[in-house]
Amino acid sequence: MHIIGKILAWALIPILSLLAVGLSANMVVMRNRWTQEAEATATQIVEAEQEVEKQNRALKDLQIEYDMTMLGWDRIFTPRPVQIGNNGAVNVAQLGARNGLDTNQVLHAFQPIPQQNNAWRYIGPFRVVAADADASTLRPDWTVLPGEIQSWNQQAPWRFRTMIPVEHFSRFTGLDREVVNASNRLNRAQQNVARQNELIQKATEHLDLRRGELLGQPANETQRDILPNHMIDGLVQAIKDEEDARNTAILEVDQLRRQRNQAYSRYQQLQAENRALYSDLLETLQNWSRSEGSATTGL
Repeated sequence: MHIIGKILAWALIPILSLLAVGLSANMVVMRNRWTQEAEATATQIVEAEQEVEKQNRALKDLQIEYDMTMLGWDRIFTPRPVQIGNNGAVNVAQLGARNGLDTNQVLHAFQPIPQQNNAWRYIGPFRVVAADADASTLRPDWTVLPGEIQSWNQQAPWRFRTMIPVEHFSRFTGLDREVVNASNRLNRAQQNVARQNELIQKATEHLDLRRGELLGQPANETQRDILPNHMIDGLVQAIKDEEDARNTAILEVDQLRRQRNQAYSRYQQLQAENRALYSDLLETLQNWSRSEGSATTGL
């Protein structure tokens, strides 16, 4: 090797040594950082695996809960067009024997709630009374209340299920029983009100009759020559007329009593005068008789 090359080689050794030391330090730092990052990543992986396992368990539990819930709902038929009859019969299109329906089978109907996305209102159980290939006729399987059919919406398709959970159906049955009982109570109350109104009408007619008997019935005026006055003018006027007649009779009797008293007083006065005249006459006769006797004796 050339001498200059040797000198340069020996000169590069310290420089390379320094570079090696610097690189080694950087490598240690980088290795430590990579180690920390690897450990953190491993921890995150473990936590992620644990979270995934937790989510999988939750998903499995939810799937089991969903399966258990759907056991009570059984089959579902997507919304189908319906047409409602006046007697409550519901004609369903695109749902019939091809879909597995049988006569006398019970379907639970739901209708969409207006202006609420994917919200449905339970109508009630319907019994299949006729099932063609692609159409069927259903009738309510509960006591339909007056005005209830008019609340059903046939403008939107209905959804049907072959079953609903027992607790929901029991609640519906209980509410239906309460509604029927309340309806029966309402009917009885209405009948009672009608009976009371009838009694009030009869009582009013009776009251008008009695009022006519008391105050008069002008409608009978044309029969005054036939009917007694109290049936035309009323008992009040008849009593008043009788009282007036009685008062007039009392006045006449009083007048007669006064006249009798005056006549009796005059009679007593005349009797007293007659007694006085009789006494005077008797005294005069006695005096005359004594006078006549004295005269006869003197002769």
